[in-house]
Amino acid sequence: MGSYVYKKTEPSLWTVGFYDPDGRWNAESDHDHPDNAADRVAFLNGMVRSKGEDDFLSQALNEGDGVYRP
Repeated sequence: MGSYVYKKTEPSLWTVGFYDPDGRWNAESDHDHPDNAADRVAFLNGMVRSKGEDDFLSQALNEGDGVYRP
């Protein structure tokens, strides 16, 4: 299994999960705010988010496909 990631799955819903080797999405949990999803991803990947990551995450979510990949 690869790393956990999150993606926006509905207008106000971010889903944490991972892609299996065959490219299938496996959902783990849903969150009503991207910061909560990012915290869960960091925890599941064995990391702790630092305060300095908030700006980076906001920029990535607003410019990319809405998926955080640590």
